[in-house]
Amino acid sequence: MVTSHAPPVVTGYAATYGTVSRDLGNFCEVVTEAAFLESLREVALHERDVRFFYQHNVEEPLGRTDNGSLDLDSDARGLHFSCRLPATTLGRDVAELVRTGLLNEMSFGFKAV
Repeated sequence: MVTSHAPPVVTGYAATYGTVSRDLGNFCEVVTEAAFLESLREVALHERDVRFFYQHNVEEPLGRTDNGSLDLDSDARGLHFSCRLPATTLGRDVAELVRTGLLNEMSFGFKAV
C-alpha cells in the first residue's frame, strides 16, 4: 500500500511467519517468529542499519533505518515495514508501481548463521 501524501510511504510485510514460500529452486523457506529478533534488537540499539533496496540493488536505495526513513517491527503476522520513499525518480517510480499493483511482492536479504 502507498499513501498519497508526500513523501509517499510504502508499507507491508517483508515476511510472514509460518508461511511456506513458493519453490525457490528445489527448496522452500519458512520464516519463524524468532528470525528477526536479534536484528530488530540491534536496530533499536542503533547497532545495525537495515537498508531497503529496489531489486536487491545496493545502487538503488529507497530507505534505511539509520536515517529514519525505514521502520521495522515484528507482530504476530510477520516482519512489518514502513518506508518513506525518497523524492527521486526511483522513489516516485516505485510508489507508482506499488499503487497500480504492478509491484506487489518483496523479498529480504539475509545471511544464514
